[in-house]
Amino acid sequence: MGRERLASRLGFIMLSAGCAIGCGNVWKFPWLTGQYGGGAFV
Repeated sequence: MGRERLASRLGFIMLSAGCAIGCGNVWKFPWLTGQYGGGAFV
């Protein structure tokens, strides 16, 4: 049985960041910046 690998290094980085940060914060960040006038930042 072969070992599975990620398709790219960027995919690994995105997967690692998503696990470390969490889905709730990924969805909450743009909403918070919009609420408090940080739309130009996003």
